[in-house]
Amino acid sequence: RRETVRAAIYERGAAAFAREHLGLDHGDLERSSLRQHIGLDGPGVRTYFAHYFDQIWNPRDFDARAVAATQMLDAALDVDLEDALRANRIPAALLWGDADRIFNAKHTERLRELIAHSVLHVLPGVGHYPPLECPAHVADIFLRTTCGAPLATPESLDS
Repeated sequence: RRETVRAAIYERGAAAFAREHLGLDHGDLERSSLRQHIGLDGPGVRTYFAHYFDQIWNPRDFDARAVAATQMLDAALDVDLEDALRANRIPAALLWGDADRIFNAKHTERLRELIAHSVLHVLPGVGHYPPLECPAHVADIFLRTTCGAPLATPESLDS
């Protein structure tokens, strides 16, 4: 997989790769793979992604930013995080939306296995961006995790 991604980056060029494979072409916001992955639509989501594309992937800087993004992706392909995750001793709250179209339950469970002191929170009906989709729930988990209070269950948040 690593070699396939690298070949695509270098054969197509950074800008073409970013447009075609990362779905980062400003003109294609409505067909963006990012928006398709989260599966959301609404004024807040459209505003967020419009701002994201305008600030990060605007046409005047697109080629330079595409080079930077593909260089980071290329470098990340060589990183093996499993040993670092296994060595982690800091408690972690893992949040996963069961409607996420990028990471599935298998990926998330693997992270939970690698991080010894982790608690997995499955967020029903939530996609890839929990802070956008259920900010109060994410804030509650964050505050309870960082303040040392017992973590809320999804049932307690509904009451």
